[in-house]
Amino acid sequence: MEAHYNLGLVASDQGRVPDVIKSFRKALKLRPEFVPAHVNLGNAFMRLDQVEDAAKSYKKAVKLEPSLALAHNNLGNALGMLGQNDEAITCFHTAIDLDPNYPDPQYNLGSALKDVGQFTEAEESFRQSLALKPGYAAAVKNLIPICDVAEDAELIATAETLRANPDVGWEDRMLLDLALGDVYEKQARFEDAASSFRAANILKREHTPYDLAVHADKCARIMETYAPDMSDRSGAAGCADNTPIFIVGMPRSGTTLVEQILASHPDVYGAGELTHLRSVVGDDVRAPDDPAAMGADYVSKLRHINKDAPRITDKMPDNFLRLGAIRLMLPEAGSSM
Repeated sequence: MEAHYNLGLVASDQGRVPDVIKSFRKALKLRPEFVPAHVNLGNAFMRLDQVEDAAKSYKKAVKLEPSLALAHNNLGNALGMLGQNDEAITCFHTAIDLDPNYPDPQYNLGSALKDVGQFTEAEESFRQSLALKPGYAAAVKNLIPICDVAEDAELIATAETLRANPDVGWEDRMLLDLALGDVYEKQARFEDAASSFRAANILKREHTPYDLAVHADKCARIMETYAPDMSDRSGAAGCADNTPIFIVGMPRSGTTLVEQILASHPDVYGAGELTHLRSVVGDDVRAPDDPAAMGADYVSKLRHINKDAPRITDKMPDNFLRLGAIRLMLPEAGSSM
């Protein structure tokens, strides 16, 4: 068992995620009660955006070792991605109760509370995570938009000090640049704000390779696959359920506001940014093999989030790449109530 588990760890370090899953599954076949393998298997599924499988692995770990704060925290992250916000918040509280000095569940609780509009409680959790882990750049980045920066010179000084630290990793520096850009903009220091935002963009571009030609080719293949005549010819073959409302667009284009407006209607439940459609459709370019079954599968995943709401929103912005699949799978999605 140990050999398979150790092979999984090595494969994880090397980024060979499918091999990670194979190795941990072999280890668990030999020792089903081995909690670290369940946790790491869940982590591997998360890296592949197979969030439901990840949640199952974390649930097994929690069942086998209820006192493991890490497992509760990771389960909370998975449930949050599945739109099960109340359950996620419960997991984070459990992790905090088990290990009050563990900063990650405090931060994740803050993020979950922020997503459901509980900003005062979210600020408290972010501050607690920062107290437990000085230099927690993500906590600083999330605190700045929800606190009064005009009265919080200490938080701004913390962000500036962290940003100037050469030992801070590039992702944290990028978050800090974004946070400071927001601060300087609020202070009408527009040149400093532009400089911070520009620095964040440079870091992102340097460490996240992007090939415009590859993306253009992908978009061309999507348009070819989902030509209008195909949609018109196949639309009736999908699942007729009209539960889903898809909100799509570019990041920062107002998808959150649109969802909040829709969710103010008593018949609409706002589920946030879900990975469900990606897991059902898979490759954006490939047309659904069985539109009706895949549409029904997607709806069933929504019903795990809320079994009663007449309409449920999914505001994953990049689902615009999957609009052709949505048209085939769920021709009634987003229709009038």
